[in-house]
Amino acid sequence: MAEGIADPEDVDLAAKTGFGLRLPVYGIFEHFDAVGIEMGTDIMHYIAQDLYNQPQAPDYLRAMIAEGRRGARFGRGFYDWSKKDLRAVLERRDRFVLEFLRAHRPGE
Repeated sequence: MAEGIADPEDVDLAAKTGFGLRLPVYGIFEHFDAVGIEMGTDIMHYIAQDLYNQPQAPDYLRAMIAEGRRGARFGRGFYDWSKKDLRAVLERRDRFVLEFLRAHRPGE
């Protein structure tokens, strides 16, 4: 907001309907596994320069990739996906978000 990129309403809308909205049913590590550890690591490495005390993604993520724990598509990441159904996780997330947004439409 201070840089003129967004106004207060835009920031509030992003906070209310962004990633945080999913957290009651779709955790951070499920998300990481769903998008893939490599992609998540690359994104973290890029944004870490501006958001964290360390200028790179945590080392444990690169270790996971080296061990073959690369996310749901590869069967293992933070979770063992032979015991968890990614499609069910994503459907639960999407259903929750849609129901929430329908129930909280502006002006209703």
